[in-house]
Amino acid sequence: MKPNAHTPGSRPNAQRFRSSTATPFHLAPFGEVGRALGRLVGELPAATAPLANWARELEGQGLRPQIEVIETEAGLRLHAELPGLSEEHIDLRVEDGHLILAGEKHAVALEPKATSLHNERRFGAFRRALALPFEIDLDQAQATFEDGVLTVELTRAEDDSSERRIPVKRKA
Repeated sequence: MKPNAHTPGSRPNAQRFRSSTATPFHLAPFGEVGRALGRLVGELPAATAPLANWARELEGQGLRPQIEVIETEAGLRLHAELPGLSEEHIDLRVEDGHLILAGEKHAVALEPKATSLHNERRFGAFRRALALPFEIDLDQAQATFEDGVLTVELTRAEDDSSERRIPVKRKA
């Protein structure tokens, strides 16, 4: 019998359960670019963190919330999937004609003697900047968060509005 073979009643070799780091199909052409950019950015100052996040996304490793933007009669509605976050970890603002969605998802600490055998979860900071097709009324902006989904309602404005944070509330 092979030394690392799994036999009934024995603990399987942890190596068998490690996931591959294969790049998702839609990012495959960019994997090498992401790796090269990641090496380059790793040698630059901390101010390049957004570039590092982009490099990880190209390589298929970064945290990038999935979003849906819908134009309504009143304005825009955005849905963003943010599982594992709470409303206090979400930063939502309008800045220079863009809706900025940012935050950070923290890894859960393992128990002292626990070993992770397989992990496909993604953690880290993220930042999405979406160009707004029209000016919005920031006084009418609303954001709710329920079951890991952020819903943002933005209403068209008649006048130019300044930068302002949009509070995220738990849906009642």
